[in-house]
Amino acid sequence: MAGGRDYDARKLRELVLFVARQCESDRTFGSVKLNKILYFADSEAYVRLGQSITGARYQHLPEGPALAAMVPLMREMTSEGLVREIDGFEGPKHRRAIALRDPDLAGFSADEIAAVTEWIVTFWGMSARDVSDYSHETVAWRITRDRQEIPYGAALLPSDEPTDDELTWATEVAASYGLLATT
Repeated sequence: MAGGRDYDARKLRELVLFVARQCESDRTFGSVKLNKILYFADSEAYVRLGQSITGARYQHLPEGPALAAMVPLMREMTSEGLVREIDGFEGPKHRRAIALRDPDLAGFSADEIAAVTEWIVTFWGMSARDVSDYSHETVAWRITRDRQEIPYGAALLPSDEPTDDELTWATEVAASYGLLATT
């Protein structure tokens, strides 16, 4: 169980459709922005509501936090005719998901949709580089290393510039729960 909620594949798929549909007219929308909207919305829900929206796992990648299962998820959703992927504004590396049907939001609370919408608005028109740079400022991204899972609890850490002692403490706590590989 990640994020205080069991992983809910249906909610994740519907959320991808929701974000893709809402971002249709944002010409800078692509895979990087999709990943960041999902990550920040799940983290925001964890902080505000006590649990994430989807329970999905996110990992530290060079471009910032990303859904650990994004590639297979998009492959499945494409083969099921739920989305179509095209090259994004910033080229083939930043694929753009096009929703082929409206999302079913029946299983979402108004607060969950508000959290997602907040991040869509925050990142609207921003380039993949700018969204990535924004995500690199989070403590959650800074205390993890490449391909490591980003614990939801990291969203509770202060967003101010952490001291070296705070970063050391956060890393030790995450490692004590087996969330970080110790070296």
